[in-house]
Amino acid sequence: MLTTMNEASMLESTQLFRQIKRREKENREDQVVSLPQVKRLSYDLSSVCEKRFSPDMDFVLRKISQSQLATLLQESTSAFLYRNDLDEPHNKQEPRVSLYCCLTNVEEIPDGAYYYKRADHTLHQIDQNDHRLRLQYGMSAANVNLFQVPLCFHVAGDKDHLIADLGYRGYRIQQMEAGMLVQRLLLTASALEMGGHPLLGFDANSCDDMYNFNSHGQTSLIQIPVGHYRPRPWLKGKLHS
Repeated sequence: MLTTMNEASMLESTQLFRQIKRREKENREDQVVSLPQVKRLSYDLSSVCEKRFSPDMDFVLRKISQSQLATLLQESTSAFLYRNDLDEPHNKQEPRVSLYCCLTNVEEIPDGAYYYKRADHTLHQIDQNDHRLRLQYGMSAANVNLFQVPLCFHVAGDKDHLIADLGYRGYRIQQMEAGMLVQRLLLTASALEMGGHPLLGFDANSCDDMYNFNSHGQTSLIQIPVGHYRPRPWLKGKLHS
């Protein structure tokens, strides 16, 4: 099946490339939280990759400042400012995959579920509740303590995967761009002295209901808890001199 999908996604030449028309997303009339303007984060990629860590039972609940959250969101979504054959050059429209989050213990932001809009750097409140119990019940394995997690992100994409426009290539593009977003999110978290743990074993239907995705034709693709963590009592060595 993987081989068949790969063959179905191939293009014989660059002449078959074509831009797709963006579908305008519905304007949400939820409460809007304007995030503080922050400078682009500068870090050493090698050192950030080296110290990157995926906590599970090691998360420790600490206060998250608005500037930390703003930096995390801004840097993560900047991954979509890249040249490709689907968009017009220097296109600044909303990306094909979106970033949603459940926040707890964030400075001056009520606990609840939010959608991040990159264009104006704002959070749109969908629901004002502490969703940690719901998220914990949705885990297929008890390997992460979500009650100690202040930020739980969900990458969302359209249910039709652009298949009508691009065939199976649309599905592969969606998975690739979701992976780009997750990678940038994890690297930025590491640069901010935090850790993230990507999870596929979660109740996507429950998350879709929480964010009201069914009315927008979207679904949750992956769940990433992010927060501070305690150091593990382990011995570590390097494979290189």
